[in-house]
Amino acid sequence: MNTPGSSLAAIAAVAFTGGVARGEPEPAPPRDEGLAMNLSIAGSIGAGVLVGLAGDHTSAAWRPAAIELIGAVIAPSFGHAYGGDYLSLGLGLRAVGAGLAALGVYDWSRPSHGDSSTIEFSPVGGSLILGGLAALAAGTIYDLATTRRTVRRWNHEHATVVPMAMATASGPAAGIGLGGCF
Repeated sequence: MNTPGSSLAAIAAVAFTGGVARGEPEPAPPRDEGLAMNLSIAGSIGAGVLVGLAGDHTSAAWRPAAIELIGAVIAPSFGHAYGGDYLSLGLGLRAVGAGLAALGVYDWSRPSHGDSSTIEFSPVGGSLILGGLAALAAGTIYDLATTRRTVRRWNHEHATVVPMAMATASGPAAGIGLGGCF
């Protein structure tokens, strides 16, 4: 029987459930571990190739070298960023390493005793450069080694459970089903 109250209730139910369905975000699809690894490897190799092709780093040519160094610090973390970890430990190690190396180059190449004609290479500067390069390498290795784990963690944290009705060959049946992407 169709009464004004039942029609109003049906309209309200459709409007309410339609609004709820539209307001819920769709679940994020799982992220691909292989793609994350490729991003990290491509970033690492690309930055290394750019640094190697830079050529002369004297006078005004230091600017491209600085840009390449920034790429060498940031690019190996592309896979971690894809996996939702924007500030990885490897990125921090590389940033500290770049700072140490830059400080070492500054200390190593400054004139001795205020005389600009002679340069005395400082063992402290050389140690800072080697320590910085070691930190750059360690940060890159760390990010490459942990990229897949970062993406797996993202996929685990963003997994969704969705109820759905399923038809069986014998008609409707109550039960529990499990499905997933691995």
